[in-house]
Amino acid sequence: MKNNNNNNNETLNELKNGVIIDTETTGLSYEDEAIQIAVIDAYTGDTLFNEILKPSVKISEGASNIHGITNADVADKKTYPEIHHELMNILKDKKLFIYNGNFDIRILEQTACKYQLELPIHFEEQMFCVMEWYSQIWGDYSDYHQSYVWQKLTSACRQQNVETSGLTAHDALSDCIMTQRLISTLLLNGYEL
Repeated sequence: MKNNNNNNNETLNELKNGVIIDTETTGLSYEDEAIQIAVIDAYTGDTLFNEILKPSVKISEGASNIHGITNADVADKKTYPEIHHELMNILKDKKLFIYNGNFDIRILEQTACKYQLELPIHFEEQMFCVMEWYSQIWGDYSDYHQSYVWQKLTSACRQQNVETSGLTAHDALSDCIMTQRLISTLLLNGYEL
């Protein structure tokens, strides 16, 4: 999992043609949908997409308590169908770096499905789960679960001394930035994707 490549540019080149994506949601169930979607360039960190969306269902109180987005905040926002094609064009043919990838992919798929929109991309083939990768690097193994223990994004950043000041956990754009900084730090410290 570690390499001895000391060339920073070559190491970070692995992030070219990649994006980091994160979502915030109306809740955690299979009826919930995305209400914030952010995408940044995995190599440069440039923001490619960041929208707060008006969902077809109410935002649960529990979800609002986590990300701070309320039903009033989304009342006059675009709906998912209004941004679907733009988002798909950004994600097309890109490697998708996602912290807790299975959750965000599920949310994107069920949101598109709710509006009967096609997904012209292959999430499972394009996705790289940064959370699962990092759990192996951190190395806290659970004999009970027979797997590595997942770390919260904020915990992973703290464990690796990643700068997070000015960023708000559970804001999709901030989470993308934290994920990009974490990946870059690990690559520069010799870990391989």
